[in-house]
Amino acid sequence: SDLSFTKAEGIVFDTNTVGSSGEITITHRNDYINELTGSFSFTSVSTGNDTIVVHKGVFYAVPFTIQDLSSD
Repeated sequence: SDLSFTKAEGIVFDTNTVGSSGEITITHRNDYINELTGSFSFTSVSTGNDTIVVHKGVFYAVPFTIQDLSSD
């Protein structure tokens, strides 16, 4: 899915622009209490050609839910 970040100045960085990329690695999934832990990295380019690069980002014990999206 597409992710975006908007700076206070209104500049939008989007992972769906040319030159952008990203990766999420889940290193631990706790199904008992529905939490994920892992790492991420991404490069995001704004429409004005400004770039944000993130390496070695970490998320820890982030809660998640499971939904059945099938229609009856």
